[in-house]
Amino acid sequence: MKKKLFLIVVIIGVQCAIVAQQIVHVVPNTYILKLKENCRTTLLQKSISTALQSSTISIERTFPTHQALTHKANSWMVDLSLFYTLVADANSDKVIDELMKTGCFEYVQPKYLHYNLYVPSDSRVESQWHLNTIQAYDAWNICQGD
Repeated sequence: MKKKLFLIVVIIGVQCAIVAQQIVHVVPNTYILKLKENCRTTLLQKSISTALQSSTISIERTFPTHQALTHKANSWMVDLSLFYTLVADANSDKVIDELMKTGCFEYVQPKYLHYNLYVPSDSRVESQWHLNTIQAYDAWNICQGD
C-alpha cells in the first residue's frame, strides 16, 4: 500500500511539474521576425503592410546597432541585422500565417517573456542586492552546484 501511495504522489508531482513548464508568457501583439538573406533588399515595411493589410503598428530592427555580415570569414556567425520586432493589431495566427506566405521570413514567432526559473529557498534572498549584480540568478538557471 505504501509503495502504491508513493508511486501516486510521484506521478502527480511529475504531472504538476510538466504542467508548470508548459505555461507560456508572451508580449501581446508583438512578434520576432527573422528575414531571409535574399530578401534583405526588399522593402520590408511595404511588404509587411501589404501582407497584413495595414494592421502593422510598428516594425524596427531588434538589434539596431548591428550591421550586415559581409565578410565570408564571418559566415558561421548569426547575422543579427536580419532580426526585426513587429507590433501589429491583428490576430496572432493571422500575422504569422500572412507573413510566412510572403516567403521573406525564416520564421515569425510571438515575443516570449523569460523568467528566472530557480530561486533559492533563502527567506532573505530579496534583501541580498548583490545577487542581481553578479547575475547569480542567470547562473543558477544553468547550474545550482552540488
